[in-house]
Amino acid sequence: RLMAGAAILTAAGTEADALCGGAPGAWEFWVPWEEGAESFKAVSGGSARGVYYRVVGNKGKEKTKVKGKTYVRRPLLIVADKFRSHDYLQTLEAVVTSDRRVVEYDGLGEGLSEPLEDKTKDGLKAQGDEALKYAVNELAALAEPLRKQMKVEGFHILGHAFGAEVAVAYAQQAPKGMVASLSLAAPPSSLSVPKDGKYQTTVLKDPAMLCTEEGSDAQRESFVSDVISFIDQVDGVATSKSLFT
Repeated sequence: RLMAGAAILTAAGTEADALCGGAPGAWEFWVPWEEGAESFKAVSGGSARGVYYRVVGNKGKEKTKVKGKTYVRRPLLIVADKFRSHDYLQTLEAVVTSDRRVVEYDGLGEGLSEPLEDKTKDGLKAQGDEALKYAVNELAALAEPLRKQMKVEGFHILGHAFGAEVAVAYAQQAPKGMVASLSLAAPPSSLSVPKDGKYQTTVLKDPAMLCTEEGSDAQRESFVSDVISFIDQVDGVATSKSLFT
C-alpha cells in the first residue's frame, strides 16, 4: 500500500473529482480511500514494473441484511481505454453511493504506473492483438491480489472502449467467481458480447465526455445511476437512497 486515508472527493491531488468540479454533495465528504501498486512482469525473466491502483469506498457497507438474509454488494473495477489513465473516468467513483467500493488503475504504463519502455509502448501501439494480450495479463496480475487484499469474492467489471475488450477477454479466462458482471461502455463494434450465461452483461453509452465541459451533471448522474441499477440487480440488492444527495 502506498497511501490510505479518508478525504473529500473533490479535494486536490489524487483525490477524485466525482462530480467534475460541481458543488460537493454530503456523500462526498470523508470517503475512505487507499492507493497502491502491484508488481507486473510482462515476460518471464523480464523486469517488473509497478501498476498503480486506487480503491475508494467503505468495505463495512458492502454487506446488508434484509429479512434475516445477508446480501453482498461486490466492488466495481474500472478498466480505462487504451493508453489513458483512470482520471477521465473518476466521476464513476460516485458509484460508492451504492455502498460498494470502486477500484481504478492505470494500465499500459499510463498515469501513476511505472511507464513502459518506449520500444515496448511503440510495439503495443502498432500491434493491437499484442496490446490486448498485454492489458489482459496486466489486469489478471492486479485482480487476484486485490481480491485477496479487499477480501471479496470478485468484482463487477466496467470497461470503456478498448477496456471493454480487455474486460471481456479477461472474463473468459478469470477464475470462477472473479467476474460478477460486465458493463461494456462504448465497446468496439467488432466486439462480441458474451452470451454464455456465466455473467450478466450490459452495454452503456460512451462516458469519455462526462468530465469535460461537454458533460453535464444530469448526464453524469444518469450514467452512474445506470451502472448502479445494473450491478445492484446482479447482486440482488436495491439502492435504497437517492444518489448524490
